Amino acid sequence: MRGLFEVTGVELEFARGHNPWRFDSVEDYVAFMETYYGPTVKARERLTAEGRWEECRGEITALAERHNRATDGSHLMYAEYLVVVGRKAG
Repeated sequence: MRGLFEVTGVELEFARGHNPWRFDSVEDYVAFMETYYGPTVKARERLTAEGRWEECRGEITALAERHNRATDGSHLMYAEYLVVVGRKAG
């Protein structure tokens, strides 16, 4: 970001945050992602045609299980995001 705005005179501020993803289960999380999250939807379409979607889906499930912070059988994972605010110096 700094490189993109380096010569513009725009002063940048950065803040990180975490968005909680809560689902009834890891399976519900994976089903949501493969149905509604654009990049995963496109990956599913292509990999299904190649006969490789189940392998990828298994990797997504394993990732969700590794990062699951819930202890009651549900799913809770925090997705990090970055907020960038730019202001013209002046």
